[in-house]
Amino acid sequence: MPRSKGMVIGFWIATALFCLQIGFTAYAQPRLRTLGNAAYPQRKVGT
Repeated sequence: MPRSKGMVIGFWIATALFCLQIGFTAYAQPRLRTLGNAAYPQRKVGT
């Protein structure tokens, strides 16, 4: 089953972009959660 060079290059570009997106999400999510808690602190219910 011969593969064209364009298909292989496209596959690796898509894989690299996916890995960058996953890495950025893993890096940014805790930081965004911290910023959200600072801007909107949790209120205690019942007091």
